[in-house]
Amino acid sequence: LIDYGNGTRVWFNSTVLRRGATVLDALMAVAKVNYTLGSYGAFVNSINGVANRVVSKNEGYYWMWYIYDRSSRTWRLGEVASNAYELSDGDVIMWKYQKVKW
Repeated sequence: LIDYGNGTRVWFNSTVLRRGATVLDALMAVAKVNYTLGSYGAFVNSINGVANRVVSKNEGYYWMWYIYDRSSRTWRLGEVASNAYELSDGDVIMWKYQKVKW
């Protein structure tokens, strides 16, 4: 799922990936992605032309990834960089463009 944060949500159901694929691999299989590699892993700068945007020194809009937790029926924020999380069969991933404050 790619959630553009403006009401537009696009699902890519039954996406077939190679064994050992990561969250980033899955995204690149269905979208045009710009990312940079840093000491913490891959940082997604834009998806399909929608780029991260700084609003002020304390907030901005960024792409964040989530995994669906079937047991609690909730979305959990990814705990590692998208290129560090290896997918399992049946995982459901969402990339969401959202406002982040720090």
